[in-house]
Amino acid sequence: MSSSEQRKDLFSPSTFHALTQISSRFTHPIPATVPALSKHFPYLSDSHTPNIFPSANGETIPALHDRYAYALHRIISSLDSDTSSSSPKAALMCTHAAGMICVGRVLTGRMPENEQEEDFKCGTCSLSVFQRKKVLKKEEEEIVEDWDVKQPDHIPRVDWRNGKGVMGGWECVVNGDCSFLDNGEERSWFVLFVSFFSPSSIAIVVFRLAGPQSWLILEQWRLRMA
Repeated sequence: MSSSEQRKDLFSPSTFHALTQISSRFTHPIPATVPALSKHFPYLSDSHTPNIFPSANGETIPALHDRYAYALHRIISSLDSDTSSSSPKAALMCTHAAGMICVGRVLTGRMPENEQEEDFKCGTCSLSVFQRKKVLKKEEEEIVEDWDVKQPDHIPRVDWRNGKGVMGGWECVVNGDCSFLDNGEERSWFVLFVSFFSPSSIAIVVFRLAGPQSWLILEQWRLRMA
């Protein structure tokens, strides 16, 4: 397989989908199959086996971060394994705000005690850049078990917290830059975790708050659940 084919093959819809979920008693919808999506997106690989995908039963906030850590570990490790003359020197990742927050945290290894902390900026069309601290030799890589599709709720452990990060660790050198946009930063995001159910419930909702109107919607939802 050529390096260009390999890089295309790394990314399938199932690698990153349903980035924010609710741990619940119901089954979440899943993306369409690759053959169905390929009718609209012809460059999707139909031969790739996904690194991991979310449980259809939802996930907790720690599990969400751990899933990102595992997926990034696998993606970066695969890119590192390309030793051809055209091996990648950088990787471009496009994602939405909740995903960007998780990416920043697992790359840098910085998981705040307060999960609602506004650490990585996620304005519309913002750009963040992460610089690798160290490229690991193969023998230095953490040994991580493979995710098993037969046990989708089990996320293989990656030791990324406490400043370690994945695959040698990364530094955020540009955090949510919007200077190239005519109106600068707009519609910034942060996450608010609110449980609407009983104290023993594991249901968590992730909101995007983009101004007073969003707070009003949140209050309306609270009233409906009361």
